[in-house]
Amino acid sequence: METTEKKIWALLLCAGRSRRMQEFKPLLPLGDRTILEHTISRFQEAGIDRIMAVTGHRREALVPVLEKKQVQEVYNEEYAARDMFYSVCTGIRAILKQEKPEGILVCPADIPLIHPFTIRQVTETRRRQNESVIQPVFGGKEGHPLFIGEELLDVLLNYTGDCGLQGFLNSREHICRIEVPDRCILFDADVREDYEKLKKMYETWDVPDEQTCVAVWDYAATPENVRRHCRCVADTAMKIADRCLSKVTEEKRELFLREVLAGALLHDVLRVVPKHGKAGAELLRQMGYSKPADVTQAHQNLMKGRLLEELKGLDSSQSDRFWELLPTFVVYGADRLVENDKPCDYEEKSRKKRLRFQNDPEALQALESDRERFLTCREVLKEWMGYDLFE
Repeated sequence: METTEKKIWALLLCAGRSRRMQEFKPLLPLGDRTILEHTISRFQEAGIDRIMAVTGHRREALVPVLEKKQVQEVYNEEYAARDMFYSVCTGIRAILKQEKPEGILVCPADIPLIHPFTIRQVTETRRRQNESVIQPVFGGKEGHPLFIGEELLDVLLNYTGDCGLQGFLNSREHICRIEVPDRCILFDADVREDYEKLKKMYETWDVPDEQTCVAVWDYAATPENVRRHCRCVADTAMKIADRCLSKVTEEKRELFLREVLAGALLHDVLRVVPKHGKAGAELLRQMGYSKPADVTQAHQNLMKGRLLEELKGLDSSQSDRFWELLPTFVVYGADRLVENDKPCDYEEKSRKKRLRFQNDPEALQALESDRERFLTCREVLKEWMGYDLFE
């Protein structure tokens, strides 16, 4: 007899009137899409193909968006008089009418930048540990989505205590809270200031800030000595980046500095595994951090010189590509100006390495090739910038 694997559903809450925002949050623009479309996409990209949205206020405007994204909808007729918990129960009942799911991921519709990696971490925790309630945490703060297992759905529907969903959670003896390297689990658009923050975060969504980089270290179990090395490389890289700012347009400066910092902090995130540059880049891409992933993959040898050849071939008409590549070369250079967790003189560092491997012809050849790449990189950047970035 065939058995059908139970599915995990997502339940998106978009019935409210957005009183504090004074504009309807789900349909506010974020880049080239609405907040609601982004939220839906995050779950779909994480492999959640069953999504139910609870509508209420401005239902007629939401339905076309939901249909386009192939999301089911249930209408909360009591949206004006009842709280969010009523919407949660409305959505759960609508799902249970169709099938018995393995569990439900509950999330407000105005949290649009959760990384799919985080959603997968929650669902994998359920399937690995069979926890009934799972909540992602960043920096000690609880975020979304909240997972509720099938065994608690009827319990939740029959909850009559105070404080709605939070009261139900408070009544549980155990909640599995998992630390995730994703601060976006905390950010919604309750008020105008939140919305402005979301728009700014959207522009740098694939470039983690310093606190998130530390959370990535924690997730990857990066050893303390490697973290010290990365911090020293980051300090060196930021000094080099500061020397570039006079030629970076004002609107791109913040992103440029953030790319350099994240790339430097994470370039050795998996230093203890073989082919750590490639392995680290793969992990970061899974997390959604593509910019530092590019730096991580290239920092050891600039991908056997391919990026360096591209840099050498650029002309003045390709300045946009130059600035796109520059954070990688800044981190690459900074890494060579650091020994362990201290700044160093490059020539002295090279001399010590040649002595160390003097009886290993293959290693000496690799060192010489890297030296040639670094010196070439240094000269090409000097031609573009007009001064030596690495002196």
